[in-house]
Amino acid sequence: MAKPLPGSRNHWFKNKKTTWSTRKKAPFIEESLKELLSHSPKDYGYHEAGWQVNILRDWLSKQGCIACDNTIVKSLNKLGFVYKRFSKTVPKNTLSSSEKKDRIENMVEVIKNYPPKETEILFVDESHFSNQPYVSRGWFRRGEKKW
Repeated sequence: MAKPLPGSRNHWFKNKKTTWSTRKKAPFIEESLKELLSHSPKDYGYHEAGWQVNILRDWLSKQGCIACDNTIVKSLNKLGFVYKRFSKTVPKNTLSSSEKKDRIENMVEVIKNYPPKETEILFVDESHFSNQPYVSRGWFRRGEKKW
């Protein structure tokens, strides 16, 4: 039986040390991830606070490199990145609770000025205002401070 040609399907099955789809893409993916994760996703036009696999996959596909989630996660782990929650911090421009209360009172006063027939107020039970920021997750270099 003839020896399989390098790069062929049979050669891949005999030498499973690297996967068929990532052998040539891995160096590009790793270099791209190093660059991307040194900046915020907002610098690249994304509206997320931190990098997630779906955003990284989207950016790579725009560069012409189609990669699955597992390939990206393996590359991130190899580069020393971990997936964790952001620090729970309140943004600088957030209103204080007294300022929020004043705004709500102003809204109530404005609503009271509308004629009763033109005003429809909807209420959902168990709803409340919260001062707690939403905390999402993202990829960070191991040991790095979470924003």
